[in-house]
Amino acid sequence: MKLRKLIAALAVFASAWLSKAHEADILDIASLTSQGSYEVALDSLRQMVQRDSLDDAVWYYIGVCHSQMGRGTEAASAFLKAQELDPNNPDYRAFYILDQIGLEALSSWGDYELAAKCFRESLEKQPNDIPAILGLSESLRMQGNWAGYFSSIQPFLTCETEDAGFAVNYLSQVFKELDARTYALWHEKIDAMPQTLASTHPRDSAALLFAGSWFLSTGQDGKSMEYFRQWRDLDPANISAQNLLIYATERTEGEEAALAECREALKWVSGAKERSSIYSSMGNYLYQLGHEKKAFKSFEQALKLNPDDISTLNNYAYFLSLSGKKLRKAEKMSRRVLESNPDNDSYLDTYGWILHLLGRDAQAKPYFKRAMIYGGKESATVLLHYSEVLEALGEKDLADYYRKLAEMKEK
Repeated sequence: MKLRKLIAALAVFASAWLSKAHEADILDIASLTSQGSYEVALDSLRQMVQRDSLDDAVWYYIGVCHSQMGRGTEAASAFLKAQELDPNNPDYRAFYILDQIGLEALSSWGDYELAAKCFRESLEKQPNDIPAILGLSESLRMQGNWAGYFSSIQPFLTCETEDAGFAVNYLSQVFKELDARTYALWHEKIDAMPQTLASTHPRDSAALLFAGSWFLSTGQDGKSMEYFRQWRDLDPANISAQNLLIYATERTEGEEAALAECREALKWVSGAKERSSIYSSMGNYLYQLGHEKKAFKSFEQALKLNPDDISTLNNYAYFLSLSGKKLRKAEKMSRRVLESNPDNDSYLDTYGWILHLLGRDAQAKPYFKRAMIYGGKESATVLLHYSEVLEALGEKDLADYYRKLAEMKEK
């Protein structure tokens, strides 16, 4: 009897001692983590798991260590385990822990419902938490819940303190993944996103460039012109802003309006290469408007400032060929273009066509054959030029074949 009582007493003592020892272990772990000794702390925590795998505090500190060491998946798994063991502990449901679990559920586990649940709870605690806003938005998008997505992403797009460049990169990726059906169904909401971003950051070139480029790519030239003009007005010496505005203006209002923008740009742009690109654009528009002499003068001015500009050399040579003037000069310029760009179907077409006009069809044919390899079959103009060269060489059947292809492309 006395022996039984002694054993029972020892058991109680041992239990109390073990409890205090475990408490001391956790305090030691807390001390180690506060000092940044995460690997040392993890070694001790692994031993503690072997003694008691159902201790929520141990799993919590395992999550802390992994999180601080950049091991997102391991941290999220440990935090989830701590939450399962003690669902009511508020320390285990801090917004940054919920974000960690949500991020892994979203990016690694593919559990979009768990991700959305975590991010929603995080936002209840921290309404302006950008990672949670983005995480929730992406969780909804991955589930195909576009209505929810457009609603949840708004605080991110309207956050004035958020970096506009980061937002542009994010939207670029989202838009890259859009399919035609989704855009057709939600185009108004989708178009509103770059507009909102540009309104939030009206003086940020990245936001304005993104909005302008998006509307240009979707055929909404008038809207694109507005954003490019806004960017140009902020930074008139920026050649990219000037060129994009000129291009959007031409698509929206025609060559005369674009020519006026070119003249305005010359008041602000100072670099030789930059001014050369403006003069080159002027040459294109002047020729299209029927002002041949002024166009050629503008091309000459462009080449005076930048003698090696490929685009100017090619366009000038081609317009000379269309006018039938100075063909030898055109041939020299076009040959220079091909020396640096031998695989461009447009440049091959220009040179081949000039050779044809000079009566050198046998020499022209190989350039058109090469143009066919590098995309010339997609251009009605290139196909038609090739057919005329073949006709001049007496290859009537082949000429008819390429002429028919050209007619099909024109339709």
